[in-house]
Amino acid sequence: MGTKQSKKNLTENDIQMIEKHTGLSRNDIENWHAAFILDCPSGTLNKEQFIRFYSDLYPDAAKAKTYSQYVFRAFDKDKSGYIDFCEFLIAFSIAGRQNTDRERITWIFNMYDTDHNGYIDRNEMIEMLDAIFDMLNVDRRALENTPEYRVQMIMTTLDRDMDDRISSEEFIDGVCKDNVIRKLLLPD
Repeated sequence: MGTKQSKKNLTENDIQMIEKHTGLSRNDIENWHAAFILDCPSGTLNKEQFIRFYSDLYPDAAKAKTYSQYVFRAFDKDKSGYIDFCEFLIAFSIAGRQNTDRERITWIFNMYDTDHNGYIDRNEMIEMLDAIFDMLNVDRRALENTPEYRVQMIMTTLDRDMDDRISSEEFIDGVCKDNVIRKLLLPD
């Protein structure tokens, strides 16, 4: 999908796939595409461009950089090092709130599972919370505001089989049921 030689024009298949995954109308998709091509004439975003774009959405862009790298990896479904329009709009739709909570939580699970083994371990969760806390300027002077403390709470709540890792099912079910954890793990 996001290869460097990605096409600049949308095919009928592209539009149908995006409609199916996002619920956007053909007109909306075409408008998004026109804006994407204006910003990315090559038809793709590389990692550096994406990080710059995504980081600019936050007040302290430098602190959002680490988190934006995780987001880039999640958007780059084919692991090409580039995000094409289809990857961008589908992921943007999922990461935004234009979908069900369960879809967004599944997408977030895949982003947190950095080694792609189907589980989130303690270290992956700490790295992700560390990036989120940096991005949101969380004051970590209090123990309960450290990633390690929060990860212990999350592991205790979500790791039902107590194997020190969280499966997709444990994560999705737990985050759907626990508003405190959902708010912590799915930053706006």
